[in-house]
Amino acid sequence: INGKPLDASDIKNLADAKEEIRMLRRFAKEAEKKNKEYERKSSMLSATRSSSYRKVKEARPAVRAQPSDRNFSKTVIPKSDQVRNLIYHSIKQNILFRTCSEEELQDLIDCFDKAEFKADTVVIKQGDEGDLFYVVESGELDISMLGSDDGCSPREYNVGVPYMT
Repeated sequence: INGKPLDASDIKNLADAKEEIRMLRRFAKEAEKKNKEYERKSSMLSATRSSSYRKVKEARPAVRAQPSDRNFSKTVIPKSDQVRNLIYHSIKQNILFRTCSEEELQDLIDCFDKAEFKADTVVIKQGDEGDLFYVVESGELDISMLGSDDGCSPREYNVGVPYMT
């Protein structure tokens, strides 16, 4: 079909027309098959998502359980309203924090501490344990990850970072 004129001016006789129709029917059948497979996968994904959401809702009380340590004290690191707002908007839509209540988000914001890095410092390396969450307040940060176009040759990709102003 690629490269063929839309007006079918390349068809010169009945045999060409029949061959074109056969090819189009094969193409349509294959497209229909792919569409059904796509719909099947989409419905499975929807079912999986809804069960995942149920699991999150069911798991919520365990996550919200009060600490058993009676000596626990909430950490509050002072910060300006501007910085609180930056952190809030950076974490609110993040998948890690989407199910948090407003109170939980505020508690998380209270715990954020400032970290400064010199130029060319590696903040976190792919494969390292991710035990911190960073929000860039100022400056520039390059994010890259190793991957592969062909499944064999490693290559570094620049991912970018969403900056908020």
